[in-house]
Amino acid sequence: MNIDEINKKLKPLRDEVTRTLFVTGGLMLGVTIFILLASNTRSKDPFSPSSSSFAMFAFIIWMLILLAITNFLVQPKIRAYKEKAKILVNKTLFETAFTNVDYVPTQGFDQDAMQQLGIMETGNRYSTNDFVRGEYNGITFERADVLSENVTNNGKTSTTETYFHGQVIMFDFHKDTTGYIRIRDAGWFNKFTDGPRTDDSRKIKFEDDRFNKQWATFTNNEQEAYRVFTPHFMEKINEFRARLGYELSMVVKDGVVYLGIYSSHDVMEPSVYTDVDEGYVKEIAQEIATIQYIIDTLTENKEYFRG
Repeated sequence: MNIDEINKKLKPLRDEVTRTLFVTGGLMLGVTIFILLASNTRSKDPFSPSSSSFAMFAFIIWMLILLAITNFLVQPKIRAYKEKAKILVNKTLFETAFTNVDYVPTQGFDQDAMQQLGIMETGNRYSTNDFVRGEYNGITFERADVLSENVTNNGKTSTTETYFHGQVIMFDFHKDTTGYIRIRDAGWFNKFTDGPRTDDSRKIKFEDDRFNKQWATFTNNEQEAYRVFTPHFMEKINEFRARLGYELSMVVKDGVVYLGIYSSHDVMEPSVYTDVDEGYVKEIAQEIATIQYIIDTLTENKEYFRG
């Protein structure tokens, strides 16, 4: 299915979104004009305190009503369009690159699991979507977009701190491990804390000073950490860190690798206001290439990594 065929299938949904937005915008304009006219009829002076108070009160009530209309009418149509676009584009592209693909646009990784693994800090606001499970060269993987934030309110203003915004990828490591090992990029990831002391882990250092400068390492099994993080493996991690250009967090536990990529954006979000274009398809293709590259890099010479 080419891009023109995809856009043809999406056109009825996008047209429905556009109509709903026009109706909502018309209602907003019409009621706003009505409020201004009504305030004028209450007083000979439209700028008197009583007239201004009435207009402000009516406008606030109308904004609340408009918000409800948007949530109940507009947002469901936007979600329906995006889910359809994702199924047509994302699922198709993933199925051409991987086998046994399962794609669920509205699901992702459980917050408690992310917190327990220590992949990221988890605040009081968490969302995740675009879950994909598949196989690549005999290796099972899962990925999803994740946003983790913490919102605080002092009664006057609210502040939002973004703990993590990017992609989480997990895949079979093909090297038996029984302990817990976590490395965190020494930059943004360590801005808040060193992370939870998951599974009684403690901070360690390797003999490679360059690796220690780039990464903070935690484990509850120091010998296993040295066995897994060989000089060759550490070099591979540094290679894909440099290629991706994003800060990372990685956990190795029970023979599985969990990788958090702080890209600061969701990958699979089509615009509802424009046609699907080559740029969007290219972004999905780049995500696929990233998954393939990471798995190829970290499982290169599987027998070597089995140790």
